[in-house]
Amino acid sequence: MHPIAFVIGSLTIRWYGIMVVLAIAVGVTAMYFESRRQGINADYVL
Repeated sequence: MHPIAFVIGSLTIRWYGIMVVLAIAVGVTAMYFESRRQGINADYVL
């Protein structure tokens, strides 16, 4: 697989950067829903 996902002007977006952002988004979403399930204020967790 080519390491570069796409280029916007002079900005090069690489696949590992996309995966890191996706992993952070999934982790934050999981923390939000788990905190609601446990009865903890989501603002306190995030």
